[in-house]
Amino acid sequence: LITQDMLPWLCTYQGDMFGQVGLADLDLDLTQEATLILTSGSTGQPKGVLHTLANHLASARASDQIIPFGQGEVWLVSLPMYHVSGLALITRALLHGGTLLFAHKDWRTALVQETVTHLSVVPTQLRQLLAQPDTAAALKTLSAVLVGGAPCPEGLVREAQAQGISIHVTYGASECASQITTTRTDPVGCGPVLSHVQIYIDRDSEILVRGDSVGQGYVTLGQVIPLVDEQGWFHTGDLGRLDDQGCLFVLGRKDRQFTSGGENIHPEEIERVLLAVPEVEQCVVVPVADAQYGQRPVAFVLGSPDRQAVCDALRCLERFKHPDHIFDWPRELSDAMKPDRPAMQQLAESLVRPAGS
Repeated sequence: LITQDMLPWLCTYQGDMFGQVGLADLDLDLTQEATLILTSGSTGQPKGVLHTLANHLASARASDQIIPFGQGEVWLVSLPMYHVSGLALITRALLHGGTLLFAHKDWRTALVQETVTHLSVVPTQLRQLLAQPDTAAALKTLSAVLVGGAPCPEGLVREAQAQGISIHVTYGASECASQITTTRTDPVGCGPVLSHVQIYIDRDSEILVRGDSVGQGYVTLGQVIPLVDEQGWFHTGDLGRLDDQGCLFVLGRKDRQFTSGGENIHPEEIERVLLAVPEVEQCVVVPVADAQYGQRPVAFVLGSPDRQAVCDALRCLERFKHPDHIFDWPRELSDAMKPDRPAMQQLAESLVRPAGS
């Protein structure tokens, strides 16, 4: 908890700017327990992840090797501080005395009107920024735009690059104090692993991570339950592969895969295809019960895509992967970071089979 009375001790403070303070200015015990971050809960009940200051520092130092950030530079805070992507900015700023800018009202207005050098966004936010001439122009002036929190469509990355934007795609986890892999100058997948961790893809294609930023455990009923197995690996629950250059490609969540008529379906595979369609800003695919096939995919789409364009895009997938229904996006069931998939699945069930039918 940071109060106004603490600000003169913690950092220089003027209006909405924190800056010009480094770790050397603070007397810190890096081994002490520092934060309790809730996971997104996008596939179930959120969990509290415990980190030490050392965990956050390891993450910040590894990020700094790819995206330097220090004195004279300003990182605009566009993500919530209760999320690991927002909270991680504090340690990055303290590493070399960088400045964090908290917008009074709308961070998009601050992006255009204030002096900014760095920005973190989720793919949906990036798509919205590119769609507006003033914010798209502002992105071109930044030293780095970090995109994470959800899979970033290749078409969106190429669009940003074509406009001269310095974009970095990242894959991370709350349990690992933010970034695990990050792309360099040429975004390929989610990029190679950062220096503070190791990655291993097991025989079931699950992504395993170990290293200095992995948290101490999940806090449950006053007890800390370790995150890692006996060999120190954290099992992310994400499926992925590494290419010949060591770049990570995330295929989807292990617990989101479902079976339809004996065939395995990864919702993320269908989502990637739909997100490549012009005018599709965001989409989520969930399974609904089906008497004949067991489960069938249903999609929610944000935007106004051409119906024929959607049909044409889906042709690259096997027919059994085509959604049976495509519904309008339920704005009341999502936030800026991650959609509430369990709630969307319940909504899909009610739309496909209304009460009493």
